[in-house]
Amino acid sequence: MKELKFIHITKCAGTFIENIGKSNNYYWGQWHQEYGWWHEAFVDKPEWLKKKYDWFMIVRNPYSRMISEYYCKWAGVGKNEWFDRGFYGHDKKEEFNKFLVKQIKNRNNFNIQSRERGHYIEQYKYLDKNYNINIIKFENFNVDLKNLFKKYNKKINIDDYNKMNTRQEHNDKILYTVEDLNSEAIELINDVYDKDFKTFGYEKM
Repeated sequence: MKELKFIHITKCAGTFIENIGKSNNYYWGQWHQEYGWWHEAFVDKPEWLKKKYDWFMIVRNPYSRMISEYYCKWAGVGKNEWFDRGFYGHDKKEEFNKFLVKQIKNRNNFNIQSRERGHYIEQYKYLDKNYNINIIKFENFNVDLKNLFKKYNKKINIDDYNKMNTRQEHNDKILYTVEDLNSEAIELINDVYDKDFKTFGYEKM
């Protein structure tokens, strides 16, 4: 069995994984120097690197992932002119949906030097069936990850991890949920992330 390394898909608990790994002397994602830009699609990584390790990745329902992208400090509303115009966290569903539609359509055009690069990218692009990639579902995170770490003899305790509910109080404002997506946003997500739904077994609205 090869050494286990991590493929970081944005808004799928990647930073948490990297941090708990580092605290246990496992250098994954941004701490894995060979890996390069940690949000880059796995299919674009060099063959020698993909062959060298076993891998794991966390995938997420495309709808809830997009909600999380909306609140991302690197590629979400806080990094955009929407924030300056006062729309962050307000009950303005029209602007919320406009922002998501804009970012999804622009996902392949982010500046290569920007930390936005890699956000909103389809999850299937991080999967290469020619290599040993263990897939963990965000929705079953604790159980699947514990089983994976046991398989690879990783002494990591994740019991203290509590997944964040997408609807919560934040700075006295209510965060949006999947139920707040309008028909335009849903249709775009269904189209752009169609292969994610099919590959990872998520149902469309």
